[in-house]
Amino acid sequence: MRPFGKDCLLSILVELSIVAFIAAFLPLLIRYAALPTSVHHQYPLNVVFRTCDHDLHSVCSFPSATLEYEKNSLFSPNVAYYLNVRLKFADIASSKKLGFFQSVISITEENGKVVQQYTKSAYVKEPGLITKASQVFLFPLYILGYLYDYSTLTISMSENYLEQLGSPSTKLIFTVQDKFANIEEAELTVTARFGLIRHLIYYWPVMSYTAILVCGNVSVAMSMLSGHASTTQPACLGFCGRSFISTNYSEEATSTSSLSQCGACSFGYRSNATSICVPCETPLQAYDWMYLLFIALLPLLLHMQFIRVARKYCRTRYYEVSEYLCVILENVIACVISVLIYPPRFSFFLNGCEKTGLKEWYPACYNPKIGYTKTMRCTYEVVFPLYSITFVHHMILMGAIFTLRSILYCAMLYKAYNAKPYYLAIVSVPLLVMIHSVLSGLIFYSFPYILLIGSLWAMCFHLALEGKRPLKEMIVRLATSPTHWVFLTITMLMLSFGVVALITPLDIPYRWSLLCLVPVPLVFYLITIPFSNPATTMRLI
Repeated sequence: MRPFGKDCLLSILVELSIVAFIAAFLPLLIRYAALPTSVHHQYPLNVVFRTCDHDLHSVCSFPSATLEYEKNSLFSPNVAYYLNVRLKFADIASSKKLGFFQSVISITEENGKVVQQYTKSAYVKEPGLITKASQVFLFPLYILGYLYDYSTLTISMSENYLEQLGSPSTKLIFTVQDKFANIEEAELTVTARFGLIRHLIYYWPVMSYTAILVCGNVSVAMSMLSGHASTTQPACLGFCGRSFISTNYSEEATSTSSLSQCGACSFGYRSNATSICVPCETPLQAYDWMYLLFIALLPLLLHMQFIRVARKYCRTRYYEVSEYLCVILENVIACVISVLIYPPRFSFFLNGCEKTGLKEWYPACYNPKIGYTKTMRCTYEVVFPLYSITFVHHMILMGAIFTLRSILYCAMLYKAYNAKPYYLAIVSVPLLVMIHSVLSGLIFYSFPYILLIGSLWAMCFHLALEGKRPLKEMIVRLATSPTHWVFLTITMLMLSFGVVALITPLDIPYRWSLLCLVPVPLVFYLITIPFSNPATTMRLI
């Protein structure tokens, strides 16, 4: 923003004077550039014919007229023209009885080569009702010789004659192919074929000049004044942004900041509404933390399930519990280190960027194209740090598995326990990374529903393995078995987690009361066990 003072006011006045001077000549320049040199011409045609040698009163050739002109004087190159011929026939009886005749225009070059030839048939029409009425009322003037009954005819020979730059014409020959046509006068009209803008500029010169003058003054003045009022650069396309570049100009360490061209923002930055790359310093919302917790719990539950499936190969429960504890330790280490290395570093808080939609998770699909050909590379982590921290977590988890699980197997479980969970854990982590790289945005917005559906399915599947039992016996087995206690506790926690993730973004009263619905699926399953047998259902009906 420039400071407004005498110097600024003088600068504005000088610039406005320059604008007014330029705008005064701008319409003339536009008129000179838009209009061709040849626009409208009317030339009289001297129609002659050749008489017969054996009879001097007879006509032995078609009436014709030749018009010669300089190159590019009658026609401008690459401009379409109308060619019209106006014929005035003599007031004699033979002219009135003239039937169909043919008119020909031949346009030739300097060397005699025919550039274009047009042929048109026509006939002399009888006078209309108005003409006949005027002849009746003005009959005395016709008798006295003050008025004559001429027949006129206008023939449109062409509407789109286009002369090329490399072959300019110099001669036009007009011929009436009927020797009984008594033509007294003939006139050629050549008119350039214009569009709307050229038509207004040529036929309405004062109005078009005024309009161009006003628009030129206003647009140029506003552009110059905007330079005094603001230095804001145009917004970038897509997710591109401009970064601040600091350039030193002297040895006293004085520096001024300027903006770079539109491009990808640095790691930990994203473009704002004015296309400036700003650091992501907004604390993560509760929903974001729950998404990160879901990403951390997914490999934990998966690896624990691998151990549970391989339980039949375990000699004692001691070995199984030790591997459970190792899996928990691996995931805790990966989570803690991942959070500590992201800003603000060495704290259990995370800052990130604000998110508005699914497309921000896939910036590579929204790289803008310049001129529909060149792609501007503006791919960076727009949803920092939710996308990259998952890769860091899985990479640290992979290292922890290689380290801690190898020590556990070498020290305690050597030849005493099946190593299948170890290998499955190593294979599952890269698969989770691949899934996250492609479906991260979809998972972010759908993980509460994944938790709800997954926990309900796991609960029903686990209870269905017990078979159909009486309600009292089923409750006793669930209450006395540690395995059932642990599994049902985990599924209920996952179900609660999904409900909390759904209601956290909502701003409704008494939303936390929805947690009372968490035990409903378990109670509903236990109550409906007697009705799950089709035979029992048929008896009830």
